[in-house]
Amino acid sequence: MTKKVLAIALRLPALTTAAAATYYFCAVRAPPRPAEQPRETAGEKDALIIDDARKYAFFGWYKASNMPFQAWAIFGRTVEWAISPIEPGRAKVLLIYRPSGDRSVWHDPDALAVHNWLSVQGYKVYVLPCDETGKKGPNYYAQYDLVLYWTREKGDVRNILAAGVPFITVRAAHTSDMGIGTGVETSLRPRRIFYVVNNVHPPTSFLPLDRLEMGFETWASTTEASGDGLVLVKAEVESAYPRLRMLVEEQVSVQENGSATISMVIKVPESPLAEQLREAFGIPTTVPPGHEMPIPEWATSKEVLEVPKGVTLEGMNETETRLPVRELFHQGIIMEHQVVLNISVQVLSSSIIPFSKENATEIKVLALAAQLARPVYGTNGWRIELGPRDENGTLTLVDFMATRLSLLQLMLRAWPGEQVFEYRSYFNVTLPPESELADPDGLEKHGWFVYLGGGSKVEAYVRASRSSFCIEEEWFVTEYELELSPSNITQAFYSYKKLDASYVIKKVAVVVPPGTARPLSARPEGWHDFDYHFSKTWSYTLRKTWTFGSSATITIRAIPSLTLSGYVGWRFHWAWFHSYLEWFKAWMRIQPSFRVEVNLDATMDIYRSRSCQLLSTSVSFSFWIGIIYVWAYLKLNVWAGVEFHAHGEIHVNAWGQLTGWLKAGVKWQRGQGWRKIWDRGVSASRDISISGEASLSIHPYAKGRLSFLFYNVAGPFVELKPYISIYISCEISGEFEALGRWDIYFRLKIVAGATFAGWLKSLLDLSDYSRTLADWTLAHWSGTWG
Repeated sequence: MTKKVLAIALRLPALTTAAAATYYFCAVRAPPRPAEQPRETAGEKDALIIDDARKYAFFGWYKASNMPFQAWAIFGRTVEWAISPIEPGRAKVLLIYRPSGDRSVWHDPDALAVHNWLSVQGYKVYVLPCDETGKKGPNYYAQYDLVLYWTREKGDVRNILAAGVPFITVRAAHTSDMGIGTGVETSLRPRRIFYVVNNVHPPTSFLPLDRLEMGFETWASTTEASGDGLVLVKAEVESAYPRLRMLVEEQVSVQENGSATISMVIKVPESPLAEQLREAFGIPTTVPPGHEMPIPEWATSKEVLEVPKGVTLEGMNETETRLPVRELFHQGIIMEHQVVLNISVQVLSSSIIPFSKENATEIKVLALAAQLARPVYGTNGWRIELGPRDENGTLTLVDFMATRLSLLQLMLRAWPGEQVFEYRSYFNVTLPPESELADPDGLEKHGWFVYLGGGSKVEAYVRASRSSFCIEEEWFVTEYELELSPSNITQAFYSYKKLDASYVIKKVAVVVPPGTARPLSARPEGWHDFDYHFSKTWSYTLRKTWTFGSSATITIRAIPSLTLSGYVGWRFHWAWFHSYLEWFKAWMRIQPSFRVEVNLDATMDIYRSRSCQLLSTSVSFSFWIGIIYVWAYLKLNVWAGVEFHAHGEIHVNAWGQLTGWLKAGVKWQRGQGWRKIWDRGVSASRDISISGEASLSIHPYAKGRLSFLFYNVAGPFVELKPYISIYISCEISGEFEALGRWDIYFRLKIVAGATFAGWLKSLLDLSDYSRTLADWTLAHWSGTWG
């Protein structure tokens, strides 16, 4: 037995335990180094790509005759995933290989290795040369449970794909036909290091989201995923690292009186997140690289107003909202230390380097903890107690972590494509001079790991020496839904980052009294309140004429003049002993003057609709949940349109004029749930002239929707739709005389709701709320004609 085979045999037990499956490996002597020359092209270096719905896969480890056992384990899981739910002993697998010599599979060492592996696992294996794939029709391939294309040589796979059978290939060019990649081979060379970037699906579910080191170097081909392709394994670290990262480094210097100075640096590499941070602080793009400046006290959020061509606005200008960004950021720092570590801190100063020399945005904070360590009376010992110390503090920590997870996932979904957020922090505590930890080895036994499901995880551990200790923390958050229930997450974070560190000061030069703690609850209640009022006025004329030969001419003219005002607000109380949403309210008040004119001559069946967006406005807001930045958008969209249906021969001239005011919305009160907000006042007039033998229905409308969206993804909304319904009908009496009737209705439809995703919904005790509050008839006129 060679050393390589022996090493594989010795390492197999650990692998099969992790994979929860048993695979048998055959020893194949590695052939001479292949004739291929390493090459690289532009593009991502993706080694394993799947389409979970159609059971397609690109498997980059094509050199099976010299493939490490880690790659064999991934291959085995990929095959099981592809044939599921069929058992291996009942599965028929077609293996396509590169023919040479007498054209048998025995002359292709890579395909032979795969053939032998499948046979040992119990699969029924059939073979086909790659130059014959185009000669077989879809019915031929449909008889198999899986088709494996195990050569980089060219072959026609269109009939394989047409058969709709699971398909795994090692040829990058096929990924374009499969709809999972670009079809371009972006690299071909020996590699030992790969990166698992998705472990939600069976092929990699037994592996951590981390660097994957093979037992030895092996040749691999890569391509770039596109379309329906999901990347599970990448070949290069540059493409494997997430775009959104945050690094936090804290240096905590404990003083002899138990107080501590805290120097904190937050680094966000250049990314959309860094751009959002600079925008939140109101940092201009003209700041030179390396320049450090105080965090501005205020930032201005400008309203973005979009008006289509042809809309006339009256008394409506873009407005600005001032936000106390420095105070909001400092509140986040205070919250982070109080809730997670049970440390009351006071922020002394803060600054920002918008564009550092390391191509990142850096934020620096200097803070003071008046009481970090407490003396053990009667001794020369001191104790640092980190983490919640009672039930209320623990449950607040759980809510805090759940809120952060929910908002992070919403943030990831705010950008196109699949994103991952990586957060690392180092909380490094240095003891006073002449001090020693009592039990550094005991501190290093502390560790916390929470697997949240969907590839997301949170972990922390302790490193200690005689004079210092450091808590290292890592978050890895994906867009996939978390699998832990609220009760399970409470249990998972119940003792998170909770530890006691005792130390002894061998020599104290001056006896000083301990510091005085500054509790978070001393801050005014309701310090997360939010209020926003707005008012808009505009007028608009919508006119359209349709001509259908000599059969019909239809002209619609709608003239809405609307004044719209509204409000969004909430009160959220967050303290170390109790946190809750007190109330949320959103309403709109609309004062419409709505005139609609109709001129119709028709001798045919006609159905037409016309709609137009009158305007779209948005204004952004930001706040902090600990050191995680949150932004939200308040959006207002207004539409107008007309829907009508005419039948037979009819001539109509009509108009309706409506004026009044309407106020509608929704309110959530703690302990009372959702309630509607409603008030109104309206008047109307009309005129109508009709002749002919036919029917007509017409529905002109205007609709306004106000929404408050976290990360522009999810949140509460209120929608108002005032509209007119005009019905004209022609009835035949017993004497065969025509009798016409007309009706005009002024109606209002109100939809209000709130959608909170994931854990945020659980934290605030809010269920998804979206329904029609009302569809009222505010006025009705009728008459006869003919």
